[in-house]
Amino acid sequence: MLNKFLPRLFVIAFLAGLLMLPAGGCNMEEETYEMETDQEFQQAVENAVERFLQDDDPDIILNDLYETFAERYSEEEIESYVMARVNEEADKVNARLEELDQEIAEAAEKAGDLKKQLENEADGETLEKFNEQLQPMYNWIDKLDQKIEEATDPGRIADLKQEKINTYRELVSVIEEKLDSDRLNINNNLETRDLLNYYHEIEALLDKEREIVSAYERVTGDNFISDRVLHDELRKNIIPETEALLDQLKGIKAESEDTENLHRSFLNTWELKLDGYKKMVRAINNDDDDTRSEAEELIEEGANSRQQFRAKLEELL
Repeated sequence: MLNKFLPRLFVIAFLAGLLMLPAGGCNMEEETYEMETDQEFQQAVENAVERFLQDDDPDIILNDLYETFAERYSEEEIESYVMARVNEEADKVNARLEELDQEIAEAAEKAGDLKKQLENEADGETLEKFNEQLQPMYNWIDKLDQKIEEATDPGRIADLKQEKINTYRELVSVIEEKLDSDRLNINNNLETRDLLNYYHEIEALLDKEREIVSAYERVTGDNFISDRVLHDELRKNIIPETEALLDQLKGIKAESEDTENLHRSFLNTWELKLDGYKKMVRAINNDDDDTRSEAEELIEEGANSRQQFRAKLEELL
């Protein structure tokens, strides 16, 4: 009779042993995460903050994070952490925009005061011609105001406001130059006219330039994810866009020597960067560290050339 129950007792004992394994011999530790040191989470938060500042749907942004990191953190933890970062970044952005607004007001006031002084000193015919020469800059300021009103990206808004400041400073520089001289008719000044025309012609290309730089920064430096991501972004987007930008730059013609030299330096900037981007693709394909270093040097050299171009442009203006 006892033998009849032995198999059943054996099965029960075996199952009981399995149930006791986690508490006994198999001591498996679960992986733990800390938000501040979780690099994958931090990168996702940076992207989420940027989307918040661009007025994307908050529910969609947070749900994306919940779905990705649900096994690591609770919804309450994620929402609390992200919103704290959003508020912190929003405060920085607002402070920067307020500084730019103050600079705009100061530059506009100075330009207005000089314009009144000019109106008091110049005769009617000369003033009329001079105002015609300045009108493109005023038109550009109006266009910048419209772009600022339409923009939602804080970084884009800041760039547009900085361009507005630069345009007002350009106005101030031109008016001051004419007030300091006895020659108020700038139509006879080929160098100035050509430089101003060139300045406004390249303004249309600055958005494309900024998009290329931003695309590269999103997959390099602190934002680097992998060689494959960098390779694909370079080949599919950055290199074709750079080639298109260079084609447009090559179509711009300058009349004066100073403007021609200035434009040549701008072309050199993007020719260097394009060479660097293509060399980086080859370096990744061949797993060649030496070629990668050469590519990085070319791209850095292009960035330095761009800074020199901007400084020279502001000097000439």
